[in-house]
Formats: sequence, C-alpha cells, structure tokens
Amino acid sequence: MAYHPEFKRAGKKPGLQVWRVESLDLVAVPESLHGGFYSGDAYLVLNTIKQRSGHLQYDLHFWQGDDCTQDESGAAAIFTIQMDDYLGGKPIQYREVQGYESRTFSGYFKTGLKYMKGGVASGFKHVVSNEVKVQRVLQVRGRRVVRATEVAVSWDSFNQGDIFILDLGKTGDLSMVWFQGQSL
Repeated sequence: MAYHPEFKRAGKKPGLQVWRVESLDLVAVPESLHGGFYSGDAYLVLNTIKQRSGHLQYDLHFWQGDDCTQDESGAAAIFTIQMDDYLGGKPIQYREVQGYESRTFSGYFKTGLKYMKGGVASGFKHVVSNEVKVQRVLQVRGRRVVRATEVAVSWDSFNQGDIFILDLGKTGDLSMVWFQGQSL
C-alpha cells in the first residue's frame, strides 16, 4: 500500500505532531502553532511516548471543527486509519469534536486550546497574527482547560461571565483584555 509522504515523519520520536487536512491532503502544522484550530477544518494529532521498555506508544487523535466539511472530516478519518496501519496498528485512536475534547487531548496543549473562525476552504492559512492585519475578539473560558474561541467583533459577543481579548494585530499593535463580574 502506498502511504502519504507525511507518514514517514510520524511517530519517529517522542512528542506531539499535528497535521491539518487541506484540500483533502495532509499538511504538517508548525510546532509554534500547536493548540490553534480552525473551526472549519479537521486535524490529526499524534502523541508519541517512549515507554520504559523502549517501545513507542501512540495516541492518535482525529479532531473535527464545528464547521468542518464532510469531505475534510472523511479525509481525516481515512488518514487516521492509514496512519494507524502505517504505525503497525499500535496507536490508540480517539475522535475529538470541537468544544468536547478529551482530557488526554486537552492536556497536550499546556497554554490551552484556541478556536479560530474559518478554515482552509475559506482561504485561511496558519499564520502568526502579528504578521497580518487582523481584528478579532477571543472569548476565554475554563479553569483547568482554557479554551479561547474567536467570536464576532461586536458588543453582542460580550457577557459578564467570561474574559475577552481584543486583538487588533498589526493595524494598531493593540491587545486589550476585558472582564466583568466573576470572570476571574
């Protein structure tokens, strides 16, 4: 069986690897962007652990955003099965859905999970926000597992129970934090 070229890098050493499904292809996500997920996309996340015996243990997660297309979701499921096969059937497979991630999955991202609107189908690529002109509001929730979800830049998005970050990126090099009530 012919395997995807990205599989050659999968699970070779302990650590976390993330791939995003882009146009039914598998594309590696840079480590600096791990934990950021577009709601319109699907991802594969592989955690490789070296056991005391020296053998490698694999946890393979298929993450699906709220607005992910059926094609991307299907492609991610197929890539998950193929990667499992490539790794000799050793990975434990998990299906993760935006907002309902397992503790195991959430635990990989020490700074929390960040959900962003859009996805590859809408033309969004993984970028560093200080390098582009962005205007967004991130709603921050959670105590043990922190989740930052991009919401509309509107007063209607704000409430008294959460913390919000206004990020104006390069347009003004300004970020503001807003909270009211019992959000801390």
